[in-house]
Amino acid sequence: MVLGISGFLCGVTAIPAVICGHIALSRIKQSQGRLAGGGFAIAGLVTGYIGCIILIIAFLAGLSAPMIIRQRKKADQTEATNNARSFSLALMEFESEYGSFPNASTARLVSEATNNPEITGSSSNARFRQLFQAEITQGEQAFYAKADGSRKPDGIISGDEVLTPGECGFGYVENIRTDDEIPRPIAMTPFKQGSSEFDPKPFDHKAVVLWSDSSVRSLPIDRSTGQAIRDGKNLLDPAHPIWGGTPPSLLLPE
Repeated sequence: MVLGISGFLCGVTAIPAVICGHIALSRIKQSQGRLAGGGFAIAGLVTGYIGCIILIIAFLAGLSAPMIIRQRKKADQTEATNNARSFSLALMEFESEYGSFPNASTARLVSEATNNPEITGSSSNARFRQLFQAEITQGEQAFYAKADGSRKPDGIISGDEVLTPGECGFGYVENIRTDDEIPRPIAMTPFKQGSSEFDPKPFDHKAVVLWSDSSVRSLPIDRSTGQAIRDGKNLLDPAHPIWGGTPPSLLLPE
């Protein structure tokens, strides 16, 4: 019985509890009444079997936990991918209207066109805020990605409440154009907070990258260096052929 009770706390003792319970009941039966304790033996068996059930459940839970975690990360990656596709449409419309994707120069143009204060700052949040000021988009959710330091946007887009720190999960590469010779990255996630190093944890060692042709692709993240890898090379390496000799101007989320 002691083994059965301890099986609730340590499942491995449940198995010997069942064995000992059956042995005890067998000996009590063979003694033809000379030995007592049948009630304790039965109680030990019951608690032992319950402990075995708990042990099996714990074992199955241990097997399924990694799968559940992977599925959760896959769902987060899919959400980031869909969000990138969503705000890529706003970027394309902005480029059509202002001649380029958001940058320091277009901030003045948008300010003059809308008669609003010029948006300052050199973060991805600041660049994406131009899309709101230009009234091209009204939804903060599209800029969310599960990344280090990010949180779900609150949907408030009035005044200084647009894409406040933590409400944007994407880094942004300035001075990319749709008429570049080859498609180049515009936005990407997830980064370690305040760092240009990719975080392998949120999407199971994958980076989500939006390209200037509106495609969204997943790239592997090197576990040891935190680098997103394209064609066997660090995506953010200025020498990578993807940049055409011009180092990327990466703006990080606030």
